[in-house]
Parts: sequence; C-alpha cells; structure tokens
Amino acid sequence: MDLIKKLEKLMVFMYEKYEEDDVFKQYGDYPWPLIEESGIEFGDAGAQLAVMDILRKHGFIEVVRPTRSAKIVSYSRVRPSLKGMEFVRDKRKSILRREWPKVISAITEGFIKGLKG
Repeated sequence: MDLIKKLEKLMVFMYEKYEEDDVFKQYGDYPWPLIEESGIEFGDAGAQLAVMDILRKHGFIEVVRPTRSAKIVSYSRVRPSLKGMEFVRDKRKSILRREWPKVISAITEGFIKGLKG
C-alpha cells in the first residue's frame, strides 16, 4: 500500500473514532497510540511522527492542547480538523455516487422478480 492510501486510511480511522468517542472528540489522542490502534504500518516512531506532521501541515489534523502541562510533551494530542473530516465525507460521497446505480439496479431487479413471481 502506498503512502497516500495509508494516509487516507488513517484519516478514515480517525474520523470514525471521532464520531464514536466523545473523549477523543474533545481531547484528541497522542499520535503513536492512534497509529497503533489503526493497524496501519508506517514504520518506526520517527516515521509515524512524520506522517502526523504531513497531515498537520496540510490541515487534515489539528493539535489539541487541553492544559498548559501538555506543552511539556514533545508532541501533543491530535484529532481530525474540519478539513480532514470534510475530506473523509467527500471521499465517502464519491464512493456512494459510484455505487448508487448498482444499488438501484439491484433493488429494481429484486422488485421486478418479486412482481413476476
């Protein structure tokens, strides 16, 4: 899997976690546990941090600093930004747009078969 696909998969993972987990929504999480939980292999801790930097520089994630003491940690908690969440939503819409004709066709075929008998 190339880096772009891995980054997209990580964004989808963070989006889903954001939608399900109120603590993550409010406070975010540290990059390493997020990447480990996602199951996506990026390499060592340095490579994982570089991945988060790429996402941050392009505006897909935001750094969350809930307290003053968080500045002591080398890399604060992160969560998807509005841009990152819109990216995932748009990606899902494009997949749905591609699959929608197939879904309608299958429903129509099933309905017609039901009428025939």
